[in-house]
Amino acid sequence: MISRLEQAEQLCAELRSVSHSGARQLVEDEMRRILESKFFSSSHRSSRFLQHVVERALACEFDSLKERILGIDLFGRSSDFDTDHDSVVRVAASDVRKRLRDFYRAVTDSSIRIELPPGLYIPHIDFLPERAASRDFPPAPAAAEPGPFPWRILAFASTAAALLMAASMLFHPTAISPAAPRPVPPPLWSALFKSGRTIDVVPADANLVIAKARSRQDVPIESYTNHSFRYAGDLTGPGGAYLNDIPLTTVSDAALAARISDLTGRFGAHAQVRSCSRLDFSELKGDVPVVLLGSPMSNPWTQLLYDQLDFQVVHRFESGFDVCVNRHPHSGESSTYVPTLHRQGFSEGYAIITMVPNLTGRAPVLIIAGTSTEGTEAAGEFVTNIERLAAALQRLGVDRQRTARKLELLIRLSFVSSASAQSEIIASRIEY
Repeated sequence: MISRLEQAEQLCAELRSVSHSGARQLVEDEMRRILESKFFSSSHRSSRFLQHVVERALACEFDSLKERILGIDLFGRSSDFDTDHDSVVRVAASDVRKRLRDFYRAVTDSSIRIELPPGLYIPHIDFLPERAASRDFPPAPAAAEPGPFPWRILAFASTAAALLMAASMLFHPTAISPAAPRPVPPPLWSALFKSGRTIDVVPADANLVIAKARSRQDVPIESYTNHSFRYAGDLTGPGGAYLNDIPLTTVSDAALAARISDLTGRFGAHAQVRSCSRLDFSELKGDVPVVLLGSPMSNPWTQLLYDQLDFQVVHRFESGFDVCVNRHPHSGESSTYVPTLHRQGFSEGYAIITMVPNLTGRAPVLIIAGTSTEGTEAAGEFVTNIERLAAALQRLGVDRQRTARKLELLIRLSFVSSASAQSEIIASRIEY
């Protein structure tokens, strides 16, 4: 599986070749046709976004095609623009992807296809002369698509306003012939996947993150669970109604939920995606395994299980950043792990992958949470890569002969331009 960093480098190499050839004029002509279509002429923001990223890409100015830079250049954000708590660039990019899909479904005579791969802001130019006359032009996946799940699901996952109630109807497990022998999941997943059984996948609540970031204070779990608070009580009109009434998640969490859904199907189980704001205490007390995506900042159900954990992702409201806390450091370990941002787009973050019993001990709960959106995404990629996960657990002495009652992994992550470059387990806790 190609990493996002490798995908970005591949796209840059392709665009350098296009920018110095006669094909550049063909791309610019296609851009004009797209922008003049009904799909983009009705949206100044989407038109401006697409035109900006394509022009910068053809000029080989790839350093400007980063979320932080785009937020400053296109949306007037300040130099300390926090991409974790302000999703304006991701939302705009998702709308552009949707409009491009709609355009190419309607326009079937294009010999060029301009795409914006999920998770990246570097366009992909696909030359399709052999398909120019096709009447049923299929929406093709981006080059080097990350993840094993269907393009239909990935397209949904790239929509920032991911309606989770709709998501539960779109995620389908991979079909496996009843006669075919089912693969055996690695130790962590074997506790969750039981043939013919269901697991609940609960992505983060993006509305809640926005509410906390605006108020700069936490929301008590009691208020969240009994729905006695409003996400945007001081906002009126369509904006307030949108935040208060429509459950949203992040693009990366929707994509990770799709990966888990596909993985669940491979092992004969079934996953259903649940809206974080529609969950109930009883879901963490029953016999159904649950996967929680995000820290208490975005998924407050995680907080109910934090007393069991050594490793916790905690939000510092005074600084606006998440840190990873090690409550009982062993020799050579730190008590707090603080993400760092270095020059030239390189940064370090942390994430936890934890399996613990639910509130009654009747079923396991898997928590995947990072100190940033990229951290959660990278941890999700790690835990859904079966071969890599199995090898890592084997090095820790975890095997299929014994089922761990509790398993905690603390992971250090390195990022370059918001793409995960490296991840390693730096501490672990295992209880049988």
